[in-house]
Amino acid sequence: MAKKEKAPRDKFEMNKGNRKVGYAVAVLVNAVMIWVADSITSWGIPFITDSFTAVQWAFNLSFLAAIIGNLLLILHDPKWFHGFVRLVMNSFGFVVALTVFFIFPFDFSAYTSFNWAGLAKILLVIGLVGSAIGIVVEALSLILRKDLREAKE
Repeated sequence: MAKKEKAPRDKFEMNKGNRKVGYAVAVLVNAVMIWVADSITSWGIPFITDSFTAVQWAFNLSFLAAIIGNLLLILHDPKWFHGFVRLVMNSFGFVVALTVFFIFPFDFSAYTSFNWAGLAKILLVIGLVGSAIGIVVEALSLILRKDLREAKE
């Protein structure tokens, strides 16, 4: 009698090939974003100030962490590790949003018809809250994972 193949337990396992393609695309996109972050001050965008160079390190570190995380996920992709990598990437995203919020390398004074600086700060706060929620959710997900607790016993 032929051995019956085990069906995937959930959608996460069913989409492994698609996820690996997604991870590879994320590596490429983040590599391009490093170039953008390093080049943007030379593009003459009027509302980006010279102080953007003071936040480039945070952007580059976050993009680099995403590249490394996605490369690791291409090689090793269990559900718990995926959650751990998301936790790390959310943490780097939080650092970027916090750094940009405090340094605020933008000058919208030429655009007086709307409070663009206020909107940008609100969006940064939303990003900070979203990142914080993501960090907590991923951390709790890792802590409460039944399969990890059983493996320790």
